[in-house]
Order: sequence, then structure tokens, then C-alpha cells
Amino acid sequence: MTTSIWIEKGRGDSVENATFDDIKTVIEETIKMDEEHGAFWVGHMENKFVLEVHKNFDLFFVYGENQDEQIQTKLDNWEDVKHFFKMYL
Repeated sequence: MTTSIWIEKGRGDSVENATFDDIKTVIEETIKMDEEHGAFWVGHMENKFVLEVHKNFDLFFVYGENQDEQIQTKLDNWEDVKHFFKMYL
């Protein structure tokens, strides 16, 4: 299935045409990572915004002409992160 969603992992790997299953896999990988690499980014190829998720459940919505604006919130747990991305996709 082709999607317009991409994922960038904390260690530099990426996934093109990402699905919800890919996001669940990245979450499981992130849980096992150290704090330094415990983050991932999900973006839309056509829109100029990125969702950035950290291991401590910080979620950033990064946007703007140069992706220089952001809004931050804190989710409660990994189930909330999964629910958020299920709604997003």
C-alpha cells in the first residue's frame, strides 16, 4: 500500500509509505532505545509538518515555512501514542 507518510527513526533509519503497523513497530523499537536515541518523527510528504515523539511521551507538532514553529504536548503512555497515530492516519 502506498501512503504519503514517512517515518524517521532515532538512529537514522527511515520508512517510506509508512502504515500504522510501521508506527507500532517503531514504537516498540523506541521503547527499547536509550534516551538519546529514543525518538522518532512522522511526516507527510505533501504537507509541511512533522510529528516528533520522544521516549518520555513528549509530542511536538513541527510546522511552518521552514519547519521552525512547534507546539508541544505530553501524552501519558505508549497506548496514547498509538491511539494518537491511529487517529492521525
